[in-house]
Amino acid sequence: MPSVAAVIGNILQLKLILSFEDGLVLLKKKVRTFTKAKNYLNSLLEEQLSKYPIKEVAIVHCNNEKEAINWQLQLQNQFPTVHFIIYPFSSAIGVHAGEGTTGLSWIFEE
Repeated sequence: MPSVAAVIGNILQLKLILSFEDGLVLLKKKVRTFTKAKNYLNSLLEEQLSKYPIKEVAIVHCNNEKEAINWQLQLQNQFPTVHFIIYPFSSAIGVHAGEGTTGLSWIFEE
């Protein structure tokens, strides 16, 4: 049986923005709706690109390839100098994150 928090999060369309920093998973932000999550990540990528060289960005997804492709087209128009690739999440991540999970991943050099 799902937890109360999970049920409420689902009803509110709550999306968690996570970051991997220094080997830790950090909660960056909670937003309502996938569109707001995408907009936040697009802004975060734009901010990071202004500070650091980022050559490649992965659009990661869990059984949500159609949305990943749509996002890739949008990002390529917004950031023409960056190479975008699409990667499916592994099954282990999919079990924890849930089907439909989609996100961005990049590494920058300081």
